[in-house]
Amino acid sequence: MTIDQMNNRIYNIDSLVYGAVLNSVTCNISSVGTVLYRYPDYDEGVAYVWNYGDSLDFTRKLQFIVVSTDETYTRAYDFQLNVRKVFPDSLIWTNADSTGYTPLKDQCSVFALDTLFNFGYDDNGVLSMVCKKAGNGVWQAPQAITGFDAAGWKKAVTAYNDTLYTVSGSVLYCSANGVEWQTASDGISCIMPSDGNGWLYAVSSDGKLLKSQGKASWSEIETLPEGFPDSIAKVFTYPSVTNPALDRVIFTGISKDDGVVRTWTIFPNDSVLTRYDSPQDSSLLLPALDALSVIRYDGKLFAFGSGFDGFRQSSDNGLTWFFCDRYAYEYSSWNQYMQLPAALKGLDCGFSYATDNIGNIWIMTEDGQVWRGAINRLRKRLTE
Repeated sequence: MTIDQMNNRIYNIDSLVYGAVLNSVTCNISSVGTVLYRYPDYDEGVAYVWNYGDSLDFTRKLQFIVVSTDETYTRAYDFQLNVRKVFPDSLIWTNADSTGYTPLKDQCSVFALDTLFNFGYDDNGVLSMVCKKAGNGVWQAPQAITGFDAAGWKKAVTAYNDTLYTVSGSVLYCSANGVEWQTASDGISCIMPSDGNGWLYAVSSDGKLLKSQGKASWSEIETLPEGFPDSIAKVFTYPSVTNPALDRVIFTGISKDDGVVRTWTIFPNDSVLTRYDSPQDSSLLLPALDALSVIRYDGKLFAFGSGFDGFRQSSDNGLTWFFCDRYAYEYSSWNQYMQLPAALKGLDCGFSYATDNIGNIWIMTEDGQVWRGAINRLRKRLTE
């Protein structure tokens, strides 16, 4: 505790943890003279002599009074016990960022260049882009996309090295602003949504998995193996837990062969993909959610889908999953704080999603809602 002798205050600079129980607390007090305590707003401010072992109610306004040894002088100190008011692991949502937002159809989102981009078709069927800067930026008016045939658009955009990529027909296109697009390379059937780390991944027109660190130069990894997801929700690249010097690449998506969500992995220098075996407990499988969406957040993977029934979490790179809205006693890694906004629960409409560089999760719906959520301890403060 800090004692401010100038202003007669006693307080703690480092706040106690959220949820600390303060209505019956014992404490140690050292002083020269007798110590009294009182609750000024309770019991007419009657003062009581403090004795070791007394329990005090720190939820009320409290004063300590020191009486000099000759009982000729008293001094009262206002006591303030600071406690964190917000649980650091709680996921707080706000829909205050919808001002000016224009919803699009068949939309997809990506965060790049310190900007949240949202792509889709406007009410007139024109392929367009809306965006807003991170932080306190406002949504810009829709802009029509130029540079490729919108009829062949594969409805996926990813970012890599401050450049946006998408596919129309069998051509890969790139853009620096999301509006004007140029040809990057041919023979690409789809681009895989990526977290922007490591490599850029795509599938060639003849069914080969490709990787690249540039716009036109692609390296073949292997022919897509049987059971590899036909629709990749996301590609994540991050350091391996067992060897941080190596990056692990995770591919998660739904396989059309059996309609099951499959997770595959590879290290960037390898040439063979490895599929995770399904857990023996079928309840730990990630269900084939409509509009499967996967994010990496707080060092774990979280999945959700249309209907927004809740998050599924994986702490082992997508091998096993469990439902965050239901406590799983067998698994200590359950995150109670990962909850979707109540206003989205049960909503069955198109949406897009992204995570930004300051710890936010974004969800934009086709009916015009924009939700931004962040765990308090992860969200970075903005500097203008």
